[in-house]
Amino acid sequence: MSTLRHWLIAGDIHLGEHNPRQVALLVKLIRTLAPTLAGVVLNGDILDVTEVHKSTAGRRQAVLPGRSPLYLLEEIVLAKCFLGALTRAVEPGTTIQFIEGNHEVRIPRLVAAAVPELHPVTPTLKELLGLDELGIGWTPYNSHFLVGDWAIEHGHRCNIHACKGLLESYLGLNAIQGHSHRLKEYGHQTPDGRTLYGVEGGHLRNPDASYLPRQRGQWQAGVVLLTEVGQDRYQHSLLPFGEDRVILGREVVTLKTNEARSFWQPARDALVGNHTRLIDAVIDGRLMEV
Repeated sequence: MSTLRHWLIAGDIHLGEHNPRQVALLVKLIRTLAPTLAGVVLNGDILDVTEVHKSTAGRRQAVLPGRSPLYLLEEIVLAKCFLGALTRAVEPGTTIQFIEGNHEVRIPRLVAAAVPELHPVTPTLKELLGLDELGIGWTPYNSHFLVGDWAIEHGHRCNIHACKGLLESYLGLNAIQGHSHRLKEYGHQTPDGRTLYGVEGGHLRNPDASYLPRQRGQWQAGVVLLTEVGQDRYQHSLLPFGEDRVILGREVVTLKTNEARSFWQPARDALVGNHTRLIDAVIDGRLMEV
C-alpha cells in the first residue's frame, strides 16, 4: 500500500434505496485504505428521505417499483448503523465530513413549510444521527468543504455539462460534485498552463428508480479518491464499483459472498425488533438482496 495520504469522497448512497453490496464494499475499501486515509467525505444524499417524497395526491410514494418506502425514523436507524461501521473502519484521527444533500434538506424544508413555528426547535438531522458523538463534521446544503486545492459540494447540476459548470463556479480550484449519479470528469487548461478538473462523483444507490422515464438512468456507481501529490495538492482518481469489487491501483478489493449479509445484520436487527412480519419483509428486501 502506498504511503501517500488519501481522501475518499462517496455520495448519493440513498440509504433505504441503496445497493447493499456496494455499500458494504465501500466500507471494506475504506478499511483497506485506512492506514493512509486522511479523511472521508460523505457527499450528500446519504439518506434517501423517501417518506418526504410525496406523490401529487400527498401519499407516500415508493421509489422502487413494488416496494414500500422505509419510514424516516427507519432510515435514520439504518444511517446510524452505517455511520457506526464507517467510524470503526477508519483509524483514530481520520476526518469524516458529512455534506448535506438535497434529500437530507427535505426534512427542514418540510417542517418550515408545514409547521413554521416548530422549525426553530425541531431536532436537526445532524442531531438525530448523533454526528457530534461520532466525531463526524457537518457541511450544510449549498456549502462546500475544502480538501487542499479541491472544493467538494453536493451540488444541483444534472445536465451533461455539469462538470464544466461546476468548474466555472470555483475559479482556480478543482471541484467535485454529487447529485448527478454520474462518474465523470471535465478538464480545463488555464492561461498559466495548469489543468483544473470538475468531477461528478458517482453513486451507490439501487439504479431501478421508478421516477425515471426509463427503467434505468445513465448513472455510474463509484467513488472518487484524492491522492496527495504536494503541499495542499491532490490528484484525483475515479473508482468505478462493480457489484462485488473495486480496483485500487494494482489491488482488487473484493466483497465475499457472506460479507454483505454480515455487514447488514446489525442494521437488520436494529430495524426489525418487534415489527410485524410485513415490516420484516420490507426490511429484508432492502438489506438482504445479496
